[in-house]
Amino acid sequence: ALWARWIMLNKVEFDQNRAGGVEKFIDEYWKMIHLAAGWEALVYQLLVLEAWRLLRHYEIISLLEHYEELVGMQYW
Repeated sequence: ALWARWIMLNKVEFDQNRAGGVEKFIDEYWKMIHLAAGWEALVYQLLVLEAWRLLRHYEIISLLEHYEELVGMQYW
């Protein structure tokens, strides 16, 4: 629900640069993603966007690396 709301509020920005829009979403909500949904839910959502041809696989890899840096997964 959070993701759908964010896309509707930032539709123009998301349409202009989808990977950049997703990165902005991750920057804003990484703590909530981490505490509520987790890494697997983020992966699932990104794969859904790829299935809809809104993202490419190399963009997903970059976005996941960005999220992992924010969360500090390298220290786990």
